[in-house]
Amino acid sequence: MLAVALTIVSTFAAVLTILVAWLAYRDAHRTTVRAQNADEVRNIVREEIQAFVSRQQEISNRTDGLVVTQTRQTQDLHELADRMGRVLDRLSVMETKIEVFWKSVAMDAAKIIHSPDPRRAHIDALLDAFTEGTISTQQASELKSILVFLRDWEPGKPTDFPVYPGEQVAAAILLRTMDHAISGGR
Repeated sequence: MLAVALTIVSTFAAVLTILVAWLAYRDAHRTTVRAQNADEVRNIVREEIQAFVSRQQEISNRTDGLVVTQTRQTQDLHELADRMGRVLDRLSVMETKIEVFWKSVAMDAAKIIHSPDPRRAHIDALLDAFTEGTISTQQASELKSILVFLRDWEPGKPTDFPVYPGEQVAAAILLRTMDHAISGGR
């Protein structure tokens, strides 16, 4: 009986040892599986975060590039505006100089045509009004008609007043510059 009891106890001990070993294995396996699962989750999260960070860095680099490009373009526009301002200033000065030049040319042409001959007193009165800046629209029209006549005059053509050498050229110049001189360059 003792042998049977010993056999039962030893069988029980063997079953108990197997049960403890199996529980230990199962517990170790769970820990290993949990560790593996945790590692897998960490790796997945790490990969996704790395992808997110890479994408965010790519967007940031693109945005930084756009900011640099926009800053350069803004600087270029400011430089262009400054240059245009200088060009407009110079153009304004040139316009004033040209206005003065053409007014001077018109006055010189009027002096060439002006004559002390009493037969040309009416023409001289119109020229005086022009050079003084007091010519009316009607007088300007009459002066233009006389200047066209002088410009187109040919020797031998009958006139009520004498035509002197050089007056044809002066009349042509005065006709070209008269509107500009009267309007003050506007």
